[in-house]
Amino acid sequence: MLIKNGIVVGENETKITDILIEDGIIKKIDDNLEGADVIDASGKYVIPGGIDVHTHMDLDVGIAVAQDDFYTGTVAAACGGTTTIVDHPAFGPKGCGLNHQISKYHSLAKGKAVIDYGFHGVIQHVDDDVLKDMKEMIKDGITSYKIYMTYDYHLEEEEIHKVLKRAKELGIIIAVHPENNEVIEKRHEFIDKGLTAPIYHERSRPVDCEADAINKIIQINKKAQDANLYIVHLSNQAGMEYINKGKKDGLHNLFVETCPQYLFLNDQYYLRKDGIKYVLSPPLRPKENNELLTEDIIKGYIDVIGTDHCPFDYKLKKKMGGKDFTKCPNGLPGVEARIVLMFSKFVMGGLISPN
Repeated sequence: MLIKNGIVVGENETKITDILIEDGIIKKIDDNLEGADVIDASGKYVIPGGIDVHTHMDLDVGIAVAQDDFYTGTVAAACGGTTTIVDHPAFGPKGCGLNHQISKYHSLAKGKAVIDYGFHGVIQHVDDDVLKDMKEMIKDGITSYKIYMTYDYHLEEEEIHKVLKRAKELGIIIAVHPENNEVIEKRHEFIDKGLTAPIYHERSRPVDCEADAINKIIQINKKAQDANLYIVHLSNQAGMEYINKGKKDGLHNLFVETCPQYLFLNDQYYLRKDGIKYVLSPPLRPKENNELLTEDIIKGYIDVIGTDHCPFDYKLKKKMGGKDFTKCPNGLPGVEARIVLMFSKFVMGGLISPN
């Protein structure tokens, strides 16, 4: 296959040239190449396939299952220019080993995924077996784990320290969902006052709920001697300021991801008639965060754009959470729209180069 005369975007340069592909592998990028199956890409950008490192296919949250499995979700990804996902499995049974959910998710994806995929591990408790298996799982390609600072299987400070210390020893990555569990557990106070509309989802998980948790895990990581720490789905500028301070304080292995929803949507969507659609965690924030996070991308402060792709349809969300936002399954789609949105706003808008 020959892709001819495309505007080929590489890491450091963009030029009109040809790409020769044999057996699914790029063999050569040069001018005036020849091939049997020719695609004329004149006037079109040719970019590398995207990698979305934050998806939740087939996610079972206990009260509902996400509406994309590994077939529909990866078809959507392919249609949006993403050719690889790294999926975050759900929690497994209490006390299960690290390989339990990985094995389950291999069975969920096998024969269904139409693109390449990998998995992050999930750590929901810490003991000697878990710390040992973190090394053993490297042989199976699991070099990253997610931990939570809220939800049923959140880790306490000492457990987080042990995980980060072990990750430092092994050279692997720890992704963290940073929200203050004590704040989230007080959501019932809103319900007790009859404050059940979607806007109270955001007000019950305010900016400080996320930012304070980011600051806390950064401080723990200082004690763990700067393990590879990856902050997922950053939604607000206050959290970014803690991250930048951590880097200035000498944390060289501190990385951050945001998602399109925190760049294009804001908390006013919760006031719409269909506001329950937009329940996700962390919640959508006041609009000024859109502009501030956009600036952070332009300045190079944000390392990755993921999606946290986890779709529950409007009908289901309305049925379950229409009268009480705490009963609504959390999540939005995004795997198909990510590259189109980012290219449109940032590249075509002249904010960053295609490279």
